[in-house]
Amino acid sequence: MDRDDEYRRNAAKAQQSSRRARTDNERANWLRLAEGWLGLLRKCPETDEEALDIKTAAQKNGQDDSAPNRHRSRHKGPVKTHN
Repeated sequence: MDRDDEYRRNAAKAQQSSRRARTDNERANWLRLAEGWLGLLRKCPETDEEALDIKTAAQKNGQDDSAPNRHRSRHKGPVKTHN
């Protein structure tokens, strides 16, 4: 089974759980989880133009793997050492 199938299966399970939820808040949480699984699905471009559009959009949103400092630490202060 490929990863996308696993994500779809997990999303379906979360949707089923939402139908059994006892409260609106619990139902909303299950549906958010399902949306999260579906959001992990990768869109495969069908044309070179579509691939470029996806890459351009990712760069604008700061999600491009080739963007500089992508893996830079979020820590912004000096590193404390214990003596």
